[in-house]
Amino acid sequence: MYRKIFFFVLFTAINIYAYPNGVSGYTSKTNASGCGACHSTHSGASSSILVQIIGPSELAPSETGSYSVRISGGSGSKVGVDIALSSGALAKVDNNLKVLNSELTQPSSKTYSNGSYTFNFTVTAPSIPGTITLYATGMSKKQEWNFAQNFSIAVSNNNIVSHFDCGPGWNLVSVPLLLNDMTSGAVFPQAASPVYGFDGGYSASSVLQNASGYWVKFNSAQSFDFSGTEPQIPISLLQGWNLIGPFNTLLPVNTIVTNPPGILESAFYEFDSGYVLADTLKPGKGYWVKSSGSGSITLDK
Repeated sequence: MYRKIFFFVLFTAINIYAYPNGVSGYTSKTNASGCGACHSTHSGASSSILVQIIGPSELAPSETGSYSVRISGGSGSKVGVDIALSSGALAKVDNNLKVLNSELTQPSSKTYSNGSYTFNFTVTAPSIPGTITLYATGMSKKQEWNFAQNFSIAVSNNNIVSHFDCGPGWNLVSVPLLLNDMTSGAVFPQAASPVYGFDGGYSASSVLQNASGYWVKFNSAQSFDFSGTEPQIPISLLQGWNLIGPFNTLLPVNTIVTNPPGILESAFYEFDSGYVLADTLKPGKGYWVKSSGSGSITLDK
């Protein structure tokens, strides 16, 4: 009798503490059954648990990016996770995760907050371009677990990503990166108007240029994520009013110099339901500025 009680207590302790202290090898990278072999009455995942991987879809070789796994749903309250990477390196950013066999898992069970829990970590890309994959398995209790959708990360030594938003109606825009397809239909496919450039007068532009600004109308708010390379051209100016666009870096106007010096005859103006003074040139936006002669804008580095 005592032996049976001893083994029952021992078995219960093993099952309780094996889960809170974390696991590795249970993502779809290495285990098609996930946690089903040990923590479910069936071998399949539970659709009641939502496991999401969040972070940038592109990194440069050897670049480190910030990522998170968010777990929600299910009837449990104690959260566990296993995070794996096909190539590169995972690292924790706080004590809510630990490294175990080159994967990330919780050092102790975590408790839902408002129905979800988020684990934060970093990914360092390998030095060779290609595609890497993030995997994750999450659990809210022993009988409820699920895989995250595998998350692909492009590792490229050329492309970078630029994000900006536009509102409904007319917008002054620009193209901050050199894209594979610079036609106006490919760059702004949701446009409700032609894309108009300015060269002493307005005209529809079928092929867009970096460093130039454009008018375009949208029927609703739009978000853009461009993937391309940094333009290797100056921001050129002509005598009179110019509609220009910056590249993929915030450009405070008090750092701007011109070649030749001193040719700017106005402040920089942006459009937000009307013209307003701009103190910083932002990627994806267009700006008016007046020049006394031909030249170019440069950064005062």
